[in-house]
Amino acid sequence: MAGQRRRGRSAVGELSAAECVRGAARSGIGAKSALIEHAAMVREMATSRLSSMEVLIELPGSAAPPVYFHHMNGPRSIGGRFYCDEKAVARDILGCAGLNVVTSQAFAPDELREGLQYAERIGYPVVVKPTNAARGAGVSANVRSPNALATAWRHARAASSGWLDKAATVARSFFETSGPIDARGWMSRVAAFRDEIREASSTAWESRWRPVLVEKHFEGNDFRAFVVGDNVVSVTQRKPANVVGDGVATVRELIERKNAIRAGNVYLCDHLIPVKLELLDLLAGSGMTLSHIPAHGETVVLRSASNLSAGGDSIDFTEEAHPGFVDIAIRAVRAIPAVEYGGVDLITPDIAAPPTATNYIVSEVEYSPAVLAHFPLIGAPRDMAGAVLNHYLEHGAGATG
Repeated sequence: MAGQRRRGRSAVGELSAAECVRGAARSGIGAKSALIEHAAMVREMATSRLSSMEVLIELPGSAAPPVYFHHMNGPRSIGGRFYCDEKAVARDILGCAGLNVVTSQAFAPDELREGLQYAERIGYPVVVKPTNAARGAGVSANVRSPNALATAWRHARAASSGWLDKAATVARSFFETSGPIDARGWMSRVAAFRDEIREASSTAWESRWRPVLVEKHFEGNDFRAFVVGDNVVSVTQRKPANVVGDGVATVRELIERKNAIRAGNVYLCDHLIPVKLELLDLLAGSGMTLSHIPAHGETVVLRSASNLSAGGDSIDFTEEAHPGFVDIAIRAVRAIPAVEYGGVDLITPDIAAPPTATNYIVSEVEYSPAVLAHFPLIGAPRDMAGAVLNHYLEHGAGATG
């Protein structure tokens, strides 16, 4: 895999994005990296793969060295990563930029009492999350009582302390290879190993001091806008895991049907809805069981987290988004230093209505967002990787991001 070079519209370029991701996965290549390489091949650009996460892309007509991409992130993006990963810092930056953000405060691991006092002061419900976890790990939304907050606190701490498992995984991947590796590939593997261990240990150090964020819960729907430069490429609603009744099937049967649909989606196939009551917090909290038969047309929300990794739905809302929210998403990315593209998380009751001082918040900015808009459960797919690559074609290899 390492050192493999392709030029022009190869077989990779002839494949669809989904076929490319599936094929790359068999070689251990991540979806983001596969998509950025696919975008290059479609544009008949030469590529050289360095590792499962890294690829070099030669810009046509340029004497500059090939552009290095880690996942879908190009050169000089590491600075912006710090601001995005540290949610409390990013929130301060967004607030200073005049964007609506929620009231929040970070706490050390042993400051549960202070966290409880803070929640009482700002008022329940609240959200409890790690300050630097991703994909919704350790996030508890709509926490409505001190007992629930204590449980959510433990959940957030556990997510923050998962860095050792991550470091072990990185170490194993360093020594696993599907075949011979040349000197260039070996040095690339060493560099990637160094960077990922540094990231894991840095996360651990920060987590020792400020692992838990308590914030005021904001009622609304969850949207992710993917911004590249001055353009919003996609707006995707993320709905918590749910099923819709037909008056005949049980919740378990409805979950199995929905999982069959998700299994055919190249991105959602790895994020099925669990069929265990103890993992479906809202279903269990409602008093229903997996044997319950919802009425025809009745929506049963199963989990509080809206993340796709928790079984949530992805629905394209790009065309419906109000121009005011498009502008807010662009402003959010501009506000974060050294970031020219990223995912902006917006919470609002109605993305199609004009934004006001009270009807939305910017929750966070993700510097390396998941490729959910490429493969939505409902709606039109959006070419995230192509938009990033076009950004480099327009601005050259010196572009930030």
